[in-house]
Formats: sequence, C-alpha cells, structure tokens
Amino acid sequence: MKDTKVGRKKSDSKKNLKATKKMGKDPNKPKRPPTAYFVFLEEFREKYKRDNPNNKLASQVAKACGVKWKSMSDQDKAPYVAKAAQKKALYDSSLEEYRKKQSLEQEGGVASGSPEVSEVGLEESVGEEDED
Repeated sequence: MKDTKVGRKKSDSKKNLKATKKMGKDPNKPKRPPTAYFVFLEEFREKYKRDNPNNKLASQVAKACGVKWKSMSDQDKAPYVAKAAQKKALYDSSLEEYRKKQSLEQEGGVASGSPEVSEVGLEESVGEEDED
C-alpha cells in the first residue's frame, strides 16, 4: 500500500515553532476591561466568602457564581453591564492614548536614521577583540 499522507514530519513543525519568536507583552499597554460577568464575579466572591468562610475551593465559588449568573434576569444583570461599559470606555480612551504614544515613539526612532550608541559600541568592541 502506498502512503497517501502528504505533510511534514513532527520534527519539522517543532523546528518552525522554535524559529518563530513570541514577542513579549508591553507592560505599559492597558489591561483589557472585564466583562459584565467578571464584574459580577468580583462582588459575588466577596459575598460568598463572607457567607461560607469554611469553603476554600475556588471551583465551588466559580460554580455557584455561574449558577447565580445564569438564573439572573437581564434587569438584575443591568448594573453589572453598565459598570462593564464604563470600564470599557475608560479602556478605549487609555488604549487610544497608548497607541498615539507608541506611534510617536516609533516615528521618532525611525526619523533619526542613525544607529543607537549601544549598537555602535557593540560592533566596535567585537572588532577589537578579533584583532588581539
């Protein structure tokens, strides 16, 4: 029988994964806003811990919160949706400011056109070591 599978070996795909470098997160970038459910979850955790001080399992808290959230009507969820919308608006404005700042920094770095001092110093020090 002929092997009809066409594709890469597993080792090839691992090489490709290693070759692509994952960029680190920018610590200055604003955090994404919570959804209405997570706003509710913050308040629910506090109440649940007060009512059930002996319960230390996070899974039980999450399960109880999910059951409560599903049983709530849209009117009951409305305050949490409103808080989430406020946080989203704040996030959008801070993200816009962040993007403007990033674009200004990139324009400033590209416009100069000269290599940074650290890069020049590094190249010179490498050349000097070869001469010895």
